Amino acid sequence: LTAASAFAAIAAARSGPLPAKLLAALLTGIVLTLNYRPQIYPYPGTSFERMIDDYRPAGRSVFIATTNVYKGFPLVLKRNLVWASRFPAQWLVPYVASEWQNGPLPDDAIVTYALAAAVGDLARFHPDIVIVDVSDEQDYVAGGHFGYLKFWAMDARFAAIWRDYELRGTKDGYEIYTRKDGP
Repeated sequence: LTAASAFAAIAAARSGPLPAKLLAALLTGIVLTLNYRPQIYPYPGTSFERMIDDYRPAGRSVFIATTNVYKGFPLVLKRNLVWASRFPAQWLVPYVASEWQNGPLPDDAIVTYALAAAVGDLARFHPDIVIVDVSDEQDYVAGGHFGYLKFWAMDARFAAIWRDYELRGTKDGYEIYTRKDGP
């Protein structure tokens, strides 16, 4: 973009003054280019690796309830774990949080799908480890907190699934659950 802007400015300078809209577009492009910073996230997997090592070292599958893809990947690849979800992150949660907090679920197709998908994945994969973000600073969630377990409990299948899990610890704003019959 910067090179294109420079060539356009040189060409325009040779042919006369730039039209105001073109000049504004070029200046905007230059400012945006000069201020661009790639989103680089630190690898948070070390904390998750310790959780796995502390509570289920022989675990082969994991479900991390978070809105951030980078919290599960490259962890699962590095540890050769099965990712127990159809989604790389619970990316529908910010929308769900904006539509539901307490009480009955709204009549909303996306909320219904998000619930059915999450609980369906827990039933399908029956992960060895479930790590749930319980912090008050959850990314992309208005107000910073979303109650995953409270939401999942709105699905009648969840109680039967969750009987097979036990809370093993809390660390860094996450609760760590393991399957009772797991490795």
